[in-house]
Amino acid sequence: MATFTDLEIECGQTTKQLTASAGGFTNGVSSSFTITPAAASKLVIQTQPSPTATAGAAFSPEPVIWISDQFGNLRNTDSGALVTASRNQATARCKERLQWLP
Repeated sequence: MATFTDLEIECGQTTKQLTASAGGFTNGVSSSFTITPAAASKLVIQTQPSPTATAGAAFSPEPVIWISDQFGNLRNTDSGALVTASRNQATARCKERLQWLP
């Protein structure tokens, strides 16, 4: 008998199976199970905004921001989170307005 106490899978929102193998034996396959993401812990910019922009016009492409767990798995059930955006400090002065248009 083999017993494991520290197995872990870090990729969430997928269905997995475990396969046990050893020389001279037929493989054993577990039933399917679903991995759910860990707790939300960070924001990830999945789609970067264009490196250039026109004053007064929306970015093209628009940035896409994910809420993810510590392993980078998308938390698609955190739709109630309020995410805000701001620009980094620059030397030039400009009027800025960042808004989310659903």
